[in-house]
Amino acid sequence: MKRLVAILCWLFAQSALGAVGIGAYSTNGSVAATNSLAFNKPTGVVNGDFELAAFGIILTTANTLSPWTLNANTNASSAIYVNTFSLFAGGSEPSSYTWTTIGNTTWSGILIRLTSVNTTTPISDNASNTGSLTAPNVANVASGDASIAVCAYYISAGVTGYTGISGGTNWVYQTQYTGGVTEAIALATNIVDTGTVTGPTFTTLDSPNKSNCQSFRIHKVAAPAAQGAFLLNFIAH
Repeated sequence: MKRLVAILCWLFAQSALGAVGIGAYSTNGSVAATNSLAFNKPTGVVNGDFELAAFGIILTTANTLSPWTLNANTNASSAIYVNTFSLFAGGSEPSSYTWTTIGNTTWSGILIRLTSVNTTTPISDNASNTGSLTAPNVANVASGDASIAVCAYYISAGVTGYTGISGGTNWVYQTQYTGGVTEAIALATNIVDTGTVTGPTFTTLDSPNKSNCQSFRIHKVAAPAAQGAFLLNFIAH
């Protein structure tokens, strides 16, 4: 009985340890055309946290920002680009990060904090969908992982903004930013569903000229091998 209790306690502890957590976020955008925007570091970021930045940009792309990693760069008919970057926070992160674009444009972005992310393989199963406000499905999602969906759209007449999400299951609509006069970006998360996770549809009062969505699987932190070895030894004796 003692061994059974120990096993159950260990499994519960590993589940709690490995689950990706969704933290705070920050947003910014430009009404006038510019090639530079600063984004505040999300509240609560500490050493080892994972930061994900997503931008919706009209007609161009964002430049790389060291030491951030470019995860995906997609575009809808060269009208609305979505760029996503990621970074594991160090011990002394700046209070804000400034990105630049290739030429002046209107754009907006979201920067979100994630915890308990795998440092070896943080992101996989990237997918994109242009011409629709429905984010792609996220494949191979394991228990404790998180699914992330971002979507940007362009409309020449001026945007109203997002009203939320529909479809999919257990998605949480986090935030949007309608920064420019012609584009908007929004982000949703899912920490419940596993397997192939159906992407959500972002809803808006507008009828976009162009839209561009991306989805990602965020891997949970790996369980310490030493603890697993201890459990096997305990069971054997």
